Formats: sequence, structure tokens, C-alpha cells
Amino acid sequence: PPGPNSSIGGLTFDNPCRDHRLRGGFPVSEPAQSSQADTAFGVVTRGLVAEGGPTEQALATYPAGRFVRAGGLTVAFDRLLEYELDPRAESYGLDAAEKLGLDPGRVFKTLVVAADGAHVFAVLPVAARLDPKAVGKRAQMADPADAERITGYVKGGTSVLGGRKRLPVLLDESALGHETIVLNAGRRGLQMELAPDDLLRLTGGRTTLLTAKQ
Repeated sequence: PPGPNSSIGGLTFDNPCRDHRLRGGFPVSEPAQSSQADTAFGVVTRGLVAEGGPTEQALATYPAGRFVRAGGLTVAFDRLLEYELDPRAESYGLDAAEKLGLDPGRVFKTLVVAADGAHVFAVLPVAARLDPKAVGKRAQMADPADAERITGYVKGGTSVLGGRKRLPVLLDESALGHETIVLNAGRRGLQMELAPDDLLRLTGGRTTLLTAKQ
């Protein structure tokens, strides 16, 4: 909780670029020679050398899952969930739900669907099966190579935000029954948590029934 030496802040932004790194500059109370961050594999320590090459300003700690600490300052953040993905998993989405200890009904997968001569994102629970007719006439899953070319994302790491091309977003109506849902954040092994209304606002999407009857 916030106190004399702490505060809470919030930030919402729309990043149309493929580079999803958010850089924040914070004053520290003492000199720092290194930084620490919580990642998928534990707390790691890094130096203050730029990770993006000689032309990039110093980026002390990236990536980070829950906090960055340096020079007496700790910046903690939430809504990003990092885990170790199993490349052999039959379903990346179900693997994410299991590794993160979440109800699969609250974890959503992002599919690229070809319909009516265009492409759309279909976002539905990881355990559900898409009903192509709910997307459009002659709708079918996009070819994986086409999906990667259009979005800039690889299979298992597709996000509705920040892709190479902005696509229409269809969100399964079951999402509205949850305060927050979890979906891919643009990289394998990284999920983001946000309210369905926020997702719709950020993407200009709409809700519909996408799931096929079991």
C-alpha cells in the first residue's frame, strides 16, 4: 500500500509500434552500478549497459515481470504475467492457464481468421473451439505464414495490440462475465491481464458469440 515513501500510479497507452518496450525514467536516491528485476526464471541482476546496441540509451533492466530495483528505488508493476512456456504443449493457451494457476475460462487465445477477403482477430477462451460462421461467410483460420506476415507475431505469441497491422477484433461475449481476462501480450510466455471493456476500448473491438457448441 502507498505510504510516506511510496505511491501508486496508473498508465494506459496505445502502442502501434512493433517494439513493445516501455521506457520509464525515475530518479534514484543513491548511485547505482546494477539493477535487479523479477523475470520468469527468478530475480536477475544486470549492469547498466544498453541492451539494444551502442546507439541506444542505457536500458538498465529488461525484460521484467513484476519489479525493477536500482539505486534504492523499486518500481513494481502488475498486469503482466510471465511463465516458462512448454514448446511441446498441445495448447499454448491451456499451458499458460496451468502454469499461471488460472481458470481456463478466464484465459483467452487470439486467433487470426480469414473471412470475406480480410483478416480479423478472434479472441475466445483457450479451451473453447471457434465457430467460423460466427466470424463471417467462408471464414477459416488464416494460414500460419500469412498470420505471421500480417501481424508480425509468431504462433503462440500473437497479441491484438501493437501488431504490424491493426485488425478488427471480435471478443467472445463470455469475457463480459469476468472482471478481468488474460491474453497474450505479444510474446510466447508472456500474458497480460486487463478488463474486457478496456480491451474493447483499446482495440475498437466488439463482442459476439464466437464459440462452437461442444
